Order: sequence, then structure tokens, then C-alpha cells
Amino acid sequence: MLLNHKINCSSYGELKPNSIYNDLNLNHSDIFIYQIYLPDYFDIVDALISLLNFEEITRVNRYYHETDKNRFIICRSILKYLLSKHTRLDIQDIEIDYQANKKPHLSSHPSTFFNISHSENYAFIAIANRPIGIDIEYINKNFNFTPLLQDIFSDIEISFIKNSQDKRQSFYSLWTRKEAFVKALGKGIDDDFLKIPSLDGLHHLNTSDMARNKNWNIHGFEITDHYIGALAYEETPSLATSFSVISLSNELSDLIELLRM
Repeated sequence: MLLNHKINCSSYGELKPNSIYNDLNLNHSDIFIYQIYLPDYFDIVDALISLLNFEEITRVNRYYHETDKNRFIICRSILKYLLSKHTRLDIQDIEIDYQANKKPHLSSHPSTFFNISHSENYAFIAIANRPIGIDIEYINKNFNFTPLLQDIFSDIEISFIKNSQDKRQSFYSLWTRKEAFVKALGKGIDDDFLKIPSLDGLHHLNTSDMARNKNWNIHGFEITDHYIGALAYEETPSLATSFSVISLSNELSDLIELLRM
């Protein structure tokens, strides 16, 4: 598992009709990463909810806080937009199911993998033709992470954090790498979480078939001064991975037009 790469997220392409990103066909080497700044979509929540099915609306109604309701509506509806575009299915035919480990998947297209993460004002969606996981975190300056170190990190990782110039940044960097990896595997945070390496370099996992004997890459990336993220995916040695990092338009007309193309 190689952990010493970074994705450049400082400059995004913007996904709009007639943009260079109109061809969203997934090749095996492609990984698409979509940035969503949630407050930009609050004004069109009432329109986006029309894309949800009965079960999804029932889930919306279980949320107590309006912020949580809006976040789910925005993330789920845009995810369905994107899956529709990538698979060429009608958006009404996008049915997101859940595996036994509660990981969402598209049963009609089992070779299309996706993962979503949100924190505070941002959400990110990753889509690929191989197992993939993404995690983003808001860097909370008031969060006391020190008591958690022993349960989450190895002695070497703890030493790395404690000796870093920016201990908080290092904590969140390593945490998101581990989270992205377990999400790609479809695992929860369990005893194996501590065993997952998160420092730069090549690592060999000796846990019980945790990674299915596959090669994995994990990339860290910075979003803004207050957010950090990581992406994990199965490596294909014969293919060079192509990343497309895209900021979506928040205009409903653009999203509708996108589906027609």
C-alpha cells in the first residue's frame, strides 16, 4: 500500500454543460472526484428532493435537524445525478442498495464503485470502476485528539504526530487516510483500524485478509485551510491512474441539462 502521494485540489475544473468534462465515461484508470460546497445548494433543496424515492424521503424525515435533512437531500440527489451520467441510466432508475456491511452500492452496475464523505460545509463524492473510499474532515481547533491517539495509531504514528510542527494537521492527515481505507474496504472502525498504516511509504499488511491481498494507494489532499481529506483505491499496476477533480455547478438548470447530454 503506497501512501506518499497527494492530489492537487487547489484548482478545480467546473462541471457545467459544454465543459471539457462532458465525457464522463468511466475507464478502468479513471477516478472522478466531485466537490460540493453544501451552502451553495440550500436554495434548490425543494427541487432536489423530487429526485428521491420513498425510502430516501422516509430517511430524510427521520433527521431531527434541518441541516442534516438538507445535507442528505443534496448529497443523495447529486450522487444520483452523477451515477446517472456515468452509467447512462435514467435518474429515476438509479437505485442505491446496501451490502451486508451497510456499504452503499449500485446493484444494476456492480462494477461502478462510489463513496461519499461530508464534514461541516463540504461534501466529496468519488466514483470509479474499482473499490474506492474517500474521507474529509473539518480541522476543529477545539477538538482534543490526544486521548484518542493510543486507540487509533501505532507507536510510530503517535511519535510522528507528537514530533510534527503542526500536530493537529498531522492527526487529521493520518486519520483521514485510515478512514478512507476502511471505507474502501467496506469495514467499520474495529481492531484492525489501529493496524492500518498511515505514514508515507510502502507498507505490507499482515492482518487477516484485510485488504484481500490487493495493492492499494492512499492519497492525501487539502481542500481549504480548515479541511483535509484522503482517497483510497485499489491499484492497477498496468494502468496509470487518471484523476479528474471537479467542482459542480450549483445551478439546477445546469444539472438538468447535464443529464440530457
